[in-house]
Formats: sequence, structure tokens, C-alpha cells
Amino acid sequence: MSAGQFLAWLGLVLVVAGLVVLRWQRPVWFWYAVGAPAKLVRVLVTYRSVMEACGLTEPPSRFGLVLAATTNRTAARRVPRLTRIRFTGSGLVLRIRMQPGQEVRDFETATERLRHSWRAYAVHISGLAPGWLQVKVVGYDVLRRVVMPKAPPPELLRVPVALRSDGSAHVRNFRTVPHELVMGATLSGKSVYLRGLLAGLAPQPVALVGIDCKWGVELAPFAPRLSALA
Repeated sequence: MSAGQFLAWLGLVLVVAGLVVLRWQRPVWFWYAVGAPAKLVRVLVTYRSVMEACGLTEPPSRFGLVLAATTNRTAARRVPRLTRIRFTGSGLVLRIRMQPGQEVRDFETATERLRHSWRAYAVHISGLAPGWLQVKVVGYDVLRRVVMPKAPPPELLRVPVALRSDGSAHVRNFRTVPHELVMGATLSGKSVYLRGLLAGLAPQPVALVGIDCKWGVELAPFAPRLSALA
């Protein structure tokens, strides 16, 4: 092996090793650099075939049948129209215009088929306006190494406290829902949720009163900020 070939192989190994480290340490960066472009190409290239395979098409219109008959061709089925694709730190967000006769439930029942067809970690469907829906294609396990998305401007009694499985932030808004009961098994994340909630409320001009039934184990570290602690 010549010196040039050795350097080429060495450079290739370093690039691959760098990508592996980047994927593990900075999954969002890896997604933007490698995962998102590859997933975008897959979605665009296979969109029509995936919609047909998943049963998300509608019969051709009368005009389409007449046009096909005059040109001696087979009328193509109508496919939901992909109008916009947006990149996020966890995947792709597709905005789709449904064909007449379709409903959001049709796409919800095909979630698993869409996930496997596009080699995605998860697919989430949500309705927008009538006739429109949003498809979130999650590219990787966002909960393996949690990276909170960019927070919106702070608002009173509104705190992002956790990351959802679709990559969006779970926001606790006490002005909308003032009451809450947090329950769960041991190691389910109750204490982590409480700490995140206190950390988000601490900079705000609110009174925080803690009642700690564990003799201060949970809330004593926050005593300097709490208005009262029992």
C-alpha cells in the first residue's frame, strides 16, 4: 500500500469515527449534518409509492378518468399533496393536503407502516385545519440523550419542563391549568420533573411554598428561593 492510499484510508477511518462520536455525543448536530438530508431524499423519492402502499390514496377524479380514456392511459390514483417540509432538531415536519374523502384517522391507522417505509424512529400525526394535517417524522431516539429545543420567550407561570417523544417540549402553563397531581412509580421521574418546574419558576416573580413530606430530602436544596418550606 502506497503512502497516498494509506493516508486516504486513514482519512476515511477518521471521518467515520468522527461521525460515530458526533452521533453519540451531539445527536442533533449529526441529524442536521447527515440524517436530515438522507431522510429528506428518502421521503421525496418514495412519497407516492409509500402513500399507495399504505392505502392513503383516493380513486382518480372524473376529469382524470376522461383524460386517461382520451389518451389511452391508466388513470393514476390521487395522492395527498405534500406542500411543505420543515427541518427540526429531531426530524422532519411534513404539511400535507388531504384528498377529498380522507380524514386524519386514515393516516393515524397507517402510522406504523409509514414509520417502517421511511425508516423512521417514530411518526406522529396531528390534524391542522380542515383538510390539512401535520406528519412528524422522528429520525432518532430523542429521549436517549435529551436536548431541549430552543425555548420561546419566557412567560409568567409558563415553564418548559420535559421533552416529548416527538421532539417537542412539554410546557406546563399554570395560567391555563392551575392544578396538577403528579403520580408515578419509583424512578419514574417525579423528582426530576419537580426540580425542572422549580428551576423554571425560580426566576419569575412568584411565591413558591414547599411542603416536603420526606423531611426535606426533596425541597431543602431549594430553600433559599422558596418563600416558605414546611
